[in-house]
Amino acid sequence: MDIRMACDADFAQWLPLGQSCQTIDKTQIADAVTAKTWARFLDPTEPLPQWRGKGVGRALIEHVYAKAAQAPASRVWWLTHETNAQAMRLYDHIADKSGFVQYRKIL
Repeated sequence: MDIRMACDADFAQWLPLGQSCQTIDKTQIADAVTAKTWARFLDPTEPLPQWRGKGVGRALIEHVYAKAAQAPASRVWWLTHETNAQAMRLYDHIADKSGFVQYRKIL
């Protein structure tokens, strides 16, 4: 397994994953929209911080909750950095803290 940042050459491998999500969600996204999404995904100047605080994060997480419940999955979990105060305010309202604290040593 090779885990790394995505690059333009990965599109052919990513596309079937995106299409399978459309099948599961019973939706169809135009090829032009898919190509634009991929380009935006790779664009480091994409202005995504403008969407903070507008309910997008809550909507995405609630969508994941619904899909996980249909699976059925026993839980949904994620990590965030302790300095991500704005996101943590949201998470504190829509999830429970596990009580675990992660420790690590960079070598």
